[in-house]
Amino acid sequence: MSEKADSSVYQFVVYDPPAPGLPWLTVCLSPSGEVIEAEAWTSFEEAQRMTEKAAQLVAESVDDELHGRFALRRARSQH
Repeated sequence: MSEKADSSVYQFVVYDPPAPGLPWLTVCLSPSGEVIEAEAWTSFEEAQRMTEKAAQLVAESVDDELHGRFALRRARSQH
């Protein structure tokens, strides 16, 4: 599920089972390529759905943090 590689974003990837009988794997990679979290799933659909949810939560968290920084800078500039 990862898009074009970008060193400033988290990557969310769904890996096919490496062999019959093994699970689908979802992996979250930090901007530096470190594995943040990995989890096994019984189906592609389940893995894809959970990966999309995780990516959305991270995006919302980043938006909240950026909004908080902007509000803090704005408050400081008004003093």
